[in-house]
Amino acid sequence: MPFGSLCRSSALARGGLGTALLEQLLNEARQRGDCALWLEVISCNAAGIALYDKMGFVRQDTLCGFAAPLGNGTINGSVTLTRCDPVTIIGSMIAAPDNALPWMIDPLGTVALPAQGYRWGNDAYAIVATAFTNPQLRTLYVAPAARRQGHARRLLQALAAQFEGICTPVAVPQALTPLFLQAGWEQHPTTQFTLRHSLTKTER
Repeated sequence: MPFGSLCRSSALARGGLGTALLEQLLNEARQRGDCALWLEVISCNAAGIALYDKMGFVRQDTLCGFAAPLGNGTINGSVTLTRCDPVTIIGSMIAAPDNALPWMIDPLGTVALPAQGYRWGNDAYAIVATAFTNPQLRTLYVAPAARRQGHARRLLQALAAQFEGICTPVAVPQALTPLFLQAGWEQHPTTQFTLRHSLTKTER
């Protein structure tokens, strides 16, 4: 079960309310039979991270954000994108044996957002959310058999050329950083950590 980072003021911290709230959430999750609890926290939130560490959460990954630079001549606008149904993309991703994604870029999370689906060829897909000030890339997917052939990089370049100011949420796994940088995108200075608490055993 994932949930967002708790907001803690200094007064709440001194009063121990953050600890009490987390203990309640952990107990409720155990009662439901959940096997683990996940959260995301801004990496500079030292007080929050200290609380989660004390409560037994373990860091799993670093999440990054990216934006396509304006007027960057390295962005390739020659790739043609084709509109497609976002539901088709989501269905393909759910059927693929990939690891779970952070909730902000999980394909199921795009269902509730006004969004457009795009594909390049028959193997590379993207979902762009349009309800924000700048268009936001919420899903990037390449069919497993077509990976490591440059499809994702070309798709990112095509999206940058078509959508001025397009960016991602700070929810992209750090392992994908080289892909975005090679496509000409720029990394946002803010990062997040994903933390996990095992509800069935002690991870520490």
